[in-house]
Amino acid sequence: MGRTKLFFPLLFIWILNSPASARLNPKQYIHKFAPLAIHRMHIYQIPASVILGVAFLESGYGNSKNAILLHNHFGLVGQNNLRKTGRYRSVYKQFKNDTFSFDYFSRTLVSKKYYPKLKGKLYYKVWLANIHNHHYAKSKLLWVRRIASIIRKYHLYRFDIDLRKKNRING
Repeated sequence: MGRTKLFFPLLFIWILNSPASARLNPKQYIHKFAPLAIHRMHIYQIPASVILGVAFLESGYGNSKNAILLHNHFGLVGQNNLRKTGRYRSVYKQFKNDTFSFDYFSRTLVSKKYYPKLKGKLYYKVWLANIHNHHYAKSKLLWVRRIASIIRKYHLYRFDIDLRKKNRING
């Protein structure tokens, strides 16, 4: 009898703290990470819809092991410390937190040859095509279609309005 009284409360606590209970749904992911994408948009002149759309797809809207354990929302390859712990083997880069992941992705785009001609432009399909053409993703045009579909389905382009206004004022 005493074991049963202890077992069920512990089981309940374990279920509440398990990774499955912490899973984000798409709207929660957008609500949580849109501010990071918008902030990077203002700094780097990359549409927030592109940043958030790529992060959404590559991280399984924050539920992939890479997003949870490595804070890697973009499928970026690099070093991580998890192999040393024996917990998880991965070729993906580990970040200190989610903000570092969003910054690194944005700075990666800034370093590309196509960036100067796209900087400040709102055409998410053109951005995605250029990212794809420079070998960011291995899954051919399906990658571009999937992200464009995510941007349309969840109206991520609404976050680009600030960039549109800024371009009108400066333009």
